[in-house]
Amino acid sequence: MSKAASRRTMDFFAQQTQARRRTVFLGVLLALVVAAIILVVYPVFAFIVAWVGPYGGAGEREPDWPKMWAMMWQWEMFLGVTLGTALLIFGAALFKIIQLARGGGDRVAIALGGRPVSPATKDPNERKLLNVVEEMAIASGMAVPPVYLLERERSINAFAAGTRPDNAVVGVTRGAIEALNRDELQGVIAHEFSHILNGDMRVNIRLIGVVHGLTAIALIGYGLLSSGSRRRYRSSWSGRSSRGRGGAVMIGLILLAIGLIGVLLARIVKAAVSRQREYLADAAAVQFTRNPGGLGGALMKIGGLTAGSRLMAERAEEASHMYFGAGVGLSGFMSTHPPLTKRILRINPNWDGVFPRVTLAPQVEMAVPHEKASDRGPLDAALPKEVREAAGPAAGGVLAGAALGRQIQAARTTTAGGSSASMVEQAGKPAPEHLAYAKELRESIPKSIRESLRESGAGRAIIYALLLKPEKEVRDIQVRRLKEHAEPAAYEMTARFAKPIAQLGDRLRLPLVDLAIPVLRTLSPDQYQRFRENMDALIEADKRVSVFEWMLRRVALHHLEPHFTGRRRPRVRYFGIEQLGNEVACLLSMAAYFGARDGKQARQMYEAGAAQLAQRLPEMWAWNDCNFEVLDTALDKLARTGPRDTQILLEACAACIAANERVSTREAELLRAVSDAFGAPMPPLLPGQPIA
Repeated sequence: MSKAASRRTMDFFAQQTQARRRTVFLGVLLALVVAAIILVVYPVFAFIVAWVGPYGGAGEREPDWPKMWAMMWQWEMFLGVTLGTALLIFGAALFKIIQLARGGGDRVAIALGGRPVSPATKDPNERKLLNVVEEMAIASGMAVPPVYLLERERSINAFAAGTRPDNAVVGVTRGAIEALNRDELQGVIAHEFSHILNGDMRVNIRLIGVVHGLTAIALIGYGLLSSGSRRRYRSSWSGRSSRGRGGAVMIGLILLAIGLIGVLLARIVKAAVSRQREYLADAAAVQFTRNPGGLGGALMKIGGLTAGSRLMAERAEEASHMYFGAGVGLSGFMSTHPPLTKRILRINPNWDGVFPRVTLAPQVEMAVPHEKASDRGPLDAALPKEVREAAGPAAGGVLAGAALGRQIQAARTTTAGGSSASMVEQAGKPAPEHLAYAKELRESIPKSIRESLRESGAGRAIIYALLLKPEKEVRDIQVRRLKEHAEPAAYEMTARFAKPIAQLGDRLRLPLVDLAIPVLRTLSPDQYQRFRENMDALIEADKRVSVFEWMLRRVALHHLEPHFTGRRRPRVRYFGIEQLGNEVACLLSMAAYFGARDGKQARQMYEAGAAQLAQRLPEMWAWNDCNFEVLDTALDKLARTGPRDTQILLEACAACIAANERVSTREAELLRAVSDAFGAPMPPLLPGQPIA
């Protein structure tokens, strides 16, 4: 693999590593700021202690300055002040970070006044927003994230919050969905997806924690200041009430001043980090959509709207670095965003500097009629012959539409000559071809199913229908299970979906799973538990598990379990995969067996994957030793490695799958589940895309 290709492959994983390094940098920065604060706090604290002590000037006494000075500089007192100050600041920061991390992006969205956009919404602007987010998610190879609407905000703004792609949320203001057309809204959402895929959200959460920790001293100072000026002392304190109140006010003012210094430093760093990331996210959004006019138009409308991008939420400043546009009125080196004109000129150098006048009259987007699949014949027939032949049995199927066929042909040209890592280098880097493909996939789903996704039982029904087997005996067992244990509405909807979903073909199975995730998040805990039991029963009905069934269950639980149980993803434990050779051998053996024609080809595929590693692996696992239970255990361990090791593992898995120069549906589904477990969203394989 050439150095240029290597750099492209490294992009996503390098971004994840860089995000972790920025987190470490923030920790070091916090420690330095805390040290600086301690150097200011201690002399003040020591002087107050010495002043009220036996040698101080409290009351009517004359201060004994030499003895006061000696009393101020005591190691025991210095150590106590240092530990107390550090525990206060680090404790407050850590508490805030843990609080936000456990709640995922939902906690941030709710704190800003957001409400979840219901899949059942009939508001055309909200529907437009959901459609754009769904297409972006499918193109990125990730489950559709929850969408929040900041209903009371009349400005144009948006944000992405969370710590990882699997707990991210997207928030958008009411002003944005009313003022922006579809292309402009797509540019904004692409910008936010860039933050999701590049690890910026994790750093943003840490920044909120750092600012909160440094604010703790200021808050204590403010509390003492308020208490000293308002509190009424009881009669037993009457002789010293004036001095007591004055002391509280003085200490409060000092702590408030010290705390504000720390907050100022934290905000300067927050602004500097955020500004650079905004430029990068703008560039990524334009590359994703290949439509500079969309993102540029959204930025221009911010300048032409009276409210601009300013948010009115009480806690808007706390998350100011997370927004699409500047959410608060800070400017200069304190601003978390680059100047609006500079962002626009980077996208459109020929801009004349004039902002369009924008009003918030609701825009009702007219639906563009699309021809039905049944009206145009077999989907494959619409593509050029050379693209159909090149696609072969690749996972993704073949895409309808001559225009999209040309886009895919262009994708083949730009990626020609790529190695087995060409699949991995797309992780976190969806291209315009993926977005067009995702839109076509979504529109290929019958309208009746898409509209049914607005109902609460639809998510369960889609999963149940996808798991129904064609064999009558097994299907009868599955149907009987659902009739006895599923909710009546979900059972009836499953019966209605069964035939049309069975006719859709393999290429739409993954998009259906991704679209079902947001609806499944709306279940109650009891409904979710029943859904999970029914899903397991349907999978086990024929006493064997297919790759698709394993993938579906793993992806669904990966995104739903944290939501319903609060279970967090384990932290990185293994720095290097040398001690995980057996687990790597298990993964590559399973990938080889499911893609090979016979044992000889399976061994060749295993060796192709092993050749990507710098270490020597154990012998290939025997077929009888391979099952999804041991693969789950292996993946759980491998998922606790760092981004660099994740990249190596995915390249090895991709090389194994690509060794036979074709990617079957089940191989693509296996790769999707593996990449999902590693937190590396993998865009769908395009029809005709070169594999090796």
